[in-house]
Amino acid sequence: EWLKNEDADRWSGFCPRIVDVVEYDTALVEEAVGTSTQAALLVTSTEKEDDQTLYIYGRHVGCSSGKMDKVLSNRINRRGSPLHLCWGGPCMSGEERQAIHVVAMRWFERTAFHAAYMKAWGRMVLKEFGELDKEAKDQVEEERSPVGAESDLQWPRVGQPPKITEIGCERSFGPSLKAKLIEGKAEAKAVEVMRASDETEDAEEEEENSEEPEPRLGVGDKLKGKATQLALGDVKGEAEDKEKTEDRKRSSPHRKESESSSTELLAPLQKRSSKKPGAVLKMLVDHAKTTLDQSSVVETEKDQQVTGGIKISTYFNLLVRPYHSPASRVMKEMNHVAVCLDELRSGQLGRLGDSLSSRRKGAPTSLLEAKRHGRLVQKSQGKEPWRPKGEGDPWRSSGKGGDGSYLK
Repeated sequence: EWLKNEDADRWSGFCPRIVDVVEYDTALVEEAVGTSTQAALLVTSTEKEDDQTLYIYGRHVGCSSGKMDKVLSNRINRRGSPLHLCWGGPCMSGEERQAIHVVAMRWFERTAFHAAYMKAWGRMVLKEFGELDKEAKDQVEEERSPVGAESDLQWPRVGQPPKITEIGCERSFGPSLKAKLIEGKAEAKAVEVMRASDETEDAEEEEENSEEPEPRLGVGDKLKGKATQLALGDVKGEAEDKEKTEDRKRSSPHRKESESSSTELLAPLQKRSSKKPGAVLKMLVDHAKTTLDQSSVVETEKDQQVTGGIKISTYFNLLVRPYHSPASRVMKEMNHVAVCLDELRSGQLGRLGDSLSSRRKGAPTSLLEAKRHGRLVQKSQGKEPWRPKGEGDPWRSSGKGGDGSYLK
């Protein structure tokens, strides 16, 4: 159902949601005077003025007229012109924004909009905005339901020796926690050895006290103490050996990567091309075909050869060129590369040679012009003096009294 400005109550209260699609009549657009065409806009933001008029910003996704499609795409997608819901025509509001005036429109949900004039690039825009909207909703849900508090997590504790109870309280992961556990086990084992030796010494002392008076500390007692210290040292030594072994195992992948050949340092695409020539071209063709066919209902079979499938120039003209300035040097280079790839895939070696040769001949000229322009810029900024070709020395004429050489 079309909503018009004649219905003042509904017209003033209308405000579309973000990511909805607004279809409007282009009767008030200057280039479409005298015609009746429909165009679609994907809403990204809205702005309401004091006089209750609404400006709708978004992305142009299609039009029933090919000529108007280019005009609206240029004004909305490149210049950022909004839609202005006018109360009547002609409307003079929004001139500073270069607004597109609308007096009749209707709106749809993004998933429910299926117009016959929609093209592949328009469907792709709707799909991309749908994925972004879904990611934003998922992120909001994750923020609303955070992970449980840290106190809910339980960590293992090892015995009661010194420094062992601290392990369960620390929030450490990976090698550091493992090393602390190994150290704790070693100390626990050492404490057990010390307790066993103490019990043995106590039993021997009781026997000696029952028979004879307490003697002085002998050599055997010193040896027992040394044995206890040696046992503690052996346990700690075993723990240190285990730590060194594990550190060596963890560092071995990095050592292997550093000792690898120079081929591992190549770029991914260059490495892929060296292993299988033609794989990068096949990947580009498959990407172009998948992008243009993603809105089709029936799945298409993949072409196993690079000589078939969609043209790279078609993919470039539909999905790359409309979103960038045609005067850009990079865009010109991309267009030239796309044409050369199509000529290569179709087997037109003569045309391919002409295209590459013309670019080869044009490159030195461009370099010379850039160098000349750079010198002029340096001189205009005062960084380099304006000197003629003789380093500023006067020229002696070859006439009377002159030999046609520089004055030295």
